[in-house]
Amino acid sequence: MSKKPSFEELRKVWYKKLRASGFEDIETPSGMLASYGQEALGYRPTAEKMQDAEQYYYLVNCFLNEHQFDSERDAVIWFYYANGISYRNIAELINDACGYKIKKSAVAYIVKRLKNQMFKKYFPSMQK
Repeated sequence: MSKKPSFEELRKVWYKKLRASGFEDIETPSGMLASYGQEALGYRPTAEKMQDAEQYYYLVNCFLNEHQFDSERDAVIWFYYANGISYRNIAELINDACGYKIKKSAVAYIVKRLKNQMFKKYFPSMQK
């Protein structure tokens, strides 16, 4: 009866095979990311992508300043969105400040609804 290799033995064998194939792990042996940011995951920003993002957030800020929001909550959510805050962090900020609970999914729904309104306002010819 043969002895089963331990986890560490198997790990060493497979890591050796991966290195031989040219694989580069994005994690260090301790489990931390070797490099940070979007570049670690293969995202490479181009000038065109950066310009598109700049134009998009310019429109987002115009909408923030020109739109009559249905509620103060919607305006606050859009303000945070316009400043690059994640849906999860927006929900946490509102929950901490207002004392009522809003879920990340509700924030995403509100942002999606407001995005649709923004596109209808600035690009009416693109609507169905």
